[in-house]
Amino acid sequence: MSDLRSAAIKLAHGDPSLRPLLLPLIKKMAISKDTEDFVEWALNTQQPMNPRAVQRFVEGKLRIETKPPMQKRPGPRFQEGDRVEVNVSKHKDADTIEVYKQFDAQVGTVTGVSGMDAVVKMDRGGAEVTFPLAQKSRGVGLMKYTPNFVAKGKGPIEMIYIAGGSATKDQQMVVKYYTDRSKGGEKRSANYYTGYVFTANMAKGGGWYFRAAPQQRMQVGGGADKGFLWRSFNPGKGKVFYIGLQGKRPSGWKDQLDQIRAQAEAVTASEK
Repeated sequence: MSDLRSAAIKLAHGDPSLRPLLLPLIKKMAISKDTEDFVEWALNTQQPMNPRAVQRFVEGKLRIETKPPMQKRPGPRFQEGDRVEVNVSKHKDADTIEVYKQFDAQVGTVTGVSGMDAVVKMDRGGAEVTFPLAQKSRGVGLMKYTPNFVAKGKGPIEMIYIAGGSATKDQQMVVKYYTDRSKGGEKRSANYYTGYVFTANMAKGGGWYFRAAPQQRMQVGGGADKGFLWRSFNPGKGKVFYIGLQGKRPSGWKDQLDQIRAQAEAVTASEK
């Protein structure tokens, strides 16, 4: 059993609430040997960071301004003038899925709303199309469309983060896709992140979070041309064991890890 796996199991035993979140790490190690050692060091030596410390890093080191809570637009989900894209894989209602199949991956503009439906003029031309149940908050195959753009993030950062709560099916699918993309025996971890931070916000109910596009989270099945998925990180709900600039790990961490291993081996030898 690897030292990192042992550390993850020990942490799961010590805090039952972390068990479902640590399972991906325990079941499938997925990082380089050096990074595996670094994660082991963090789990053995670091306590979850205070959310304020994470916020100070993002605001101070990365110079990202924290903005007020995001306000939800009043009215229906889609309104006249909105740009939308059809994604049939997101549509969960079998009785209304045919129109979504017919226009899958097409982009258009909302020209009207009727109850739970949305009327869309597709960019490819033709008559306006009514998409049933488009105003539902979930399980519908009509999505907000944002054209490709180049966003300027800060970093890159390196982070060891265990999310709070249970992962959604879509989140689990993204993680599985990431680990399954492994090439040449490369290891990959569901709790290790590198990438760029773009925004930070106060939450409506209090607390603070930031958004990043981690390299470990790419659009499922989209390929490199689709880019990385946005991901929100809330250190008040999840647990940040380490965050820092990539390539700037704390000095002496390897020596400290060697000492921890030596102490563990000495204890094991004395018990035999």
